[in-house]
Amino acid sequence: MSVTASLQKEIERSGKSLRQVAMESEVDVAALSRFMSGQRVLGGRAIDRLAEVLGLELVQRRNRRKGGK
Repeated sequence: MSVTASLQKEIERSGKSLRQVAMESEVDVAALSRFMSGQRVLGGRAIDRLAEVLGLELVQRRNRRKGGK
C-alpha cells in the first residue's frame, strides 16, 4: 500500500473531521481535501505532520529488485 493510500485510510479511520486533522497538522484544509480526493499530492513536511497527528510512524524501506537483489 502506498504512503498516500495509507494516510488517506488513517485519516478516515481517525474519526476526526478533515478540518480538525488539517488544523492539528497545520495543513491547509483545502489542500487536505484535494489530497483525500486524489487531486493533489502533499509534500514531505505535510506528510510528516499528518503522520504525527495520526500517531503513525513512517518507515523507509529499501525497494527489492527482481531477482532478490
